[in-house]
Amino acid sequence: MQNVSQLIQAFGGLTQMSRDISVPVSTIQGWDKSKNIPSWRIDNIRHIAKEKNINLDSFINPSPEAGA
Repeated sequence: MQNVSQLIQAFGGLTQMSRDISVPVSTIQGWDKSKNIPSWRIDNIRHIAKEKNINLDSFINPSPEAGA
């Protein structure tokens, strides 16, 4: 996932994203600092984003198979 900072802002900031996805703020801060969200967290983030009407298209790296 790219644009981690923008994704966090789309959720309403660190604290709101933390509440929404039930992950400590410090974890989300770590993602922001490393510019990486673990792949095993992505499905949950997608699910919550859909519930909140947040479009993730601009935040997610296309898979290498995409367009193949």
